[in-house]
Amino acid sequence: MQKKGKIDWIYGVHACLSALKNFDRECFELYVDAKFSDQGLINAANQRNTKILEVDFKVFKKKLPIGAIHQGVALAVGPLPHCSLQDIFIKSPHKSLLCVLDQITDPQNLGAIIRSAAAFGVNALILPKHQSVPLTSTVAKSASGALEIIPVCYVSNLTTALDALKKNDYWIYGLDESGDAINSLELSDKVALIIGAEGAGMRRLTKEKCDYHIRITTSSTFTTLNASNAAAIALHQCFLKMGLANV
Repeated sequence: MQKKGKIDWIYGVHACLSALKNFDRECFELYVDAKFSDQGLINAANQRNTKILEVDFKVFKKKLPIGAIHQGVALAVGPLPHCSLQDIFIKSPHKSLLCVLDQITDPQNLGAIIRSAAAFGVNALILPKHQSVPLTSTVAKSASGALEIIPVCYVSNLTTALDALKKNDYWIYGLDESGDAINSLELSDKVALIIGAEGAGMRRLTKEKCDYHIRITTSSTFTTLNASNAAAIALHQCFLKMGLANV
C-alpha cells in the first residue's frame, strides 16, 4: 500500500468508526487484534477499501501512546483538513455558535471540549496555531468520534481573528469568573464563545476583545471548574438560549 503524506494513528472503536465514515479523512490501514469482533467497524473499513490487518498487541504498543486504551483497534489515517475563517463565514447558518479556545494545551481537555461542541451545535472550533495542543490520537480518542464532525480552524493571530469575527456579525463572549451570569443574558444570533486556559484563563488581549464577559453560576463555596467541564456547561447554555435545539 502506498501511504500519502503524513500518517497519524487513531484508536478506539468510536474514533476509528467516525474516521472511516468521514470521507474528508484518508484512511490507510485498520489494525485489529485477534479477539476484535465489531462487525460495524469491519464493514465500514471494507466500504472504504481500507486494508484490515490482524496484529499482535505488541504492535499497538509500538504505534500508540503509552497507556492508550485502544480496545483492540487502531487506524492509520491522514491528517484532517483544517478550515479557514472564510470557510466559516461562508457556511455559517443564520444562528451560528463558534467555540474559540485560548491556549488549551491538554489533549484530554481538548478532546472533551470537541465532544461537547458536537453535542451542542457548534459550527466550528477556532484555535491559535501556537500554544495549542495539536489534533493528536489522544485528542481523537477523548473526542470519541466528534473530531470528525467539528470543523477546526487554526489562526496565526487570535486577536486578529476575533476582529474578523466581529466584522462578520459575531458577538464575542469570554468565559470569566468575574463576568455576568450567562443565564441572565440574552444572546445574539451569532456567538463566539471563548474558553481560556485552566488557571490563567483568557490572555489580556483576548479578554479585551470580548463584547461580554460571562460566567457560569456556581456555589459560592467553590467556583472553579476545569476547562472542559466549563466549556460543556457554557456551550449547553448557549445551545438552549440561542434556540439551537430547534434548528
